[in-house]
Amino acid sequence: MVLNATRTHARNLAYFAVVYKSSMWALKYIGPTGWGKEGPYDTFLAGLLGGYLVFGRSPGDVSLQVSKSNPPACSRKLAYSLLISTGDRSSSTFSHE
Repeated sequence: MVLNATRTHARNLAYFAVVYKSSMWALKYIGPTGWGKEGPYDTFLAGLLGGYLVFGRSPGDVSLQVSKSNPPACSRKLAYSLLISTGDRSSSTFSHE
């Protein structure tokens, strides 16, 4: 069981890396910022595409385990990362002290 989960995780990670790097390359050369320049949202879009293709369509064992293990913590981490990305770090609810 552990070996199967390890193999699945390794395959998902490799697939995500290939999709992410390919997306970054494509956005760098066909994006709106010009030939060979990385745009401000390229990493977000590449990560979003990679995450959707690997984990979003049909949840596998690894993503189901993560979502079942602690949904409130996942929600807090998502909310905190959204606050960080918008620049609002004044919220004491999400402080990591």
